[in-house]
Amino acid sequence: MQLSAVPVAPKRPAVSGDGQIAAFAFARNELCLILTEAEFESAEECLGCAGLVHSVAMAPDSSKFGFVLLDARGQPEHVITLVDLRSETAEKVPLAAPSIDRQQIGPLKFADGMDFAADGRFLIYYAYNVVPVAGGEDLGLWSVYAYDLLLRRTLVVVPPVPGLDVGNPLAQQHQ
Repeated sequence: MQLSAVPVAPKRPAVSGDGQIAAFAFARNELCLILTEAEFESAEECLGCAGLVHSVAMAPDSSKFGFVLLDARGQPEHVITLVDLRSETAEKVPLAAPSIDRQQIGPLKFADGMDFAADGRFLIYYAYNVVPVAGGEDLGLWSVYAYDLLLRRTLVVVPPVPGLDVGNPLAQQHQ
């Protein structure tokens, strides 16, 4: 069943834990929300922020949202914006890869797909890394991270590994 009449960006939609609300990026990089129950037959509500939203995540209880926003050039920002509707606060989480075995990973260029853990404590996302290699060239790799909302720190879930692609296949256009 098709829920929305608007063209959706090729990004994973965020769905509340009870399945009643979906948030998604409209093809014009705008945030839209829609009720998913067929009995409501409601249209999507787009928030009038065209050109600003790269991707979105929603906590299972719908109280928190994570956004990767677009900068003035239309490129994903190097931060994740967390919005807590209960406390009415917003926080910018810089994309910084923690070191692995005391070795620093190259800079994270941007986060792409995101999702909250079932308990809402972690925001899990995959990001595009630029890893320096011998010979002076850089290697672009995808990896998976978890941001702990309680301790305010980033953890490595799947490090960047040459030959291991954990990113969204649709995001390969960014490489």
